[in-house]
Amino acid sequence: MVLRALGGLGAMVTLFYVLWGFNYGQMALDRRLGLELSKATPEEMEVEFRRATTVLLEEAQRLPENMTSDQAIRNFEINDLDVRPDVVKALQVLGLPNAGCVRVRQLWPSGFLLRWNTAGIYIPHVLEGHIDKGLLSVQKPFTIAHEMAHGYGVTDEGACNFVAWLACSRSDNQWVRFGGALTYWRYSTTSMPWDSVAPVLRAFPPVLQRTVELINENDRKYPDILPEWRDAVYATYLKGHGVAHGLRSYNDVVVMVQQYLARQLPAEGPD
Repeated sequence: MVLRALGGLGAMVTLFYVLWGFNYGQMALDRRLGLELSKATPEEMEVEFRRATTVLLEEAQRLPENMTSDQAIRNFEINDLDVRPDVVKALQVLGLPNAGCVRVRQLWPSGFLLRWNTAGIYIPHVLEGHIDKGLLSVQKPFTIAHEMAHGYGVTDEGACNFVAWLACSRSDNQWVRFGGALTYWRYSTTSMPWDSVAPVLRAFPPVLQRTVELINENDRKYPDILPEWRDAVYATYLKGHGVAHGLRSYNDVVVMVQQYLARQLPAEGPD
């Protein structure tokens, strides 16, 4: 029985690498794009936070009335079919593989992943991504795009967040753009002192203040399980597969976006 159990475990590990895990060996997206994450300054992060705030306010102002209610924020219908075209376009812009139709499904029961402080997971053995069914609708576009990026072979968490940001920010779907802008804005706050974030929150229009409140309320419904153990295990897994920043890699998206935009949109000078 022990040998059979070990054999089954070995088969699962082998399938993990054959189906997806060997993607960890490819060149990191930040290097492909010529970005230098270690050179980000606090001043640049503050500028990016202000830019993300402006974008979020603009997207909130564009929301039609049927998308501003509590019901919409919680349950507005959104799924992977709404997001996939945007992810594919983003991958094409970045010169990354984008063939096939990666699925991202909602995992039942609600809170199963959120209690482990994760919103989604890509499972190579079934060739599909999954997000927690307990997420609010406004959180789903960015999370779906992130897991879909994993399905197309992107491994680094910060890189998947970058693909998700690019996909959502260029979408024709208003809800995808708003949800993406909000999730990215929340990432941008991680590099800022609370004294800088709090006044921005207080100045938000009612729909944004209410959205943040509903997200916080929803998070409290699913308290973490063994957070220290979980973080240690996952950080070890990431670093063991070449993700040097470990859990902090999720927040690398802010530096990546700032430097990417700086190169795409150079400051205008005299002719």
